[in-house]
Amino acid sequence: MKKKSLNNDFHQLQKYIKYLFFGFLTTILNAVIFSLCVWLNIYYLLSNSLAFIIAVIFAYLTNKRWVFFESNSNKISFHEFFRFAASRISTFILESIILFLFITLMGFNQYGVKLVATLIVVITNYFLSEFIVFKKQETFEEV
Repeated sequence: MKKKSLNNDFHQLQKYIKYLFFGFLTTILNAVIFSLCVWLNIYYLLSNSLAFIIAVIFAYLTNKRWVFFESNSNKISFHEFFRFAASRISTFILESIILFLFITLMGFNQYGVKLVATLIVVITNYFLSEFIVFKKQETFEEV
């Protein structure tokens, strides 16, 4: 029983590390695409939208394949991708609200608020992915 618990703890730690690693790569990809688009004189809001869309697709594919170990990781599910994109859009809105409230209305330092908001978004995205997007379907054998 104890060995199984250690294995499970190690598996969870691996999942957290992979999630943070691919999240870091997603963030870099987002920044590079945004910067490239701006450099190409694409309007900054369109640049941000393009970067966000490409980053969400990248995050979905890497989370599905390497973080949450979907058994059918080569098969793209429209419903699963929709849940993933919707969860990312919702946390993007959450982050925007936090930024507006604490920077614009309360006058806090924008970099500190962005850091705290990013931490909240990363944690929220993980739980949304774990328990809603990539939730394992129970089979009769597991019940």
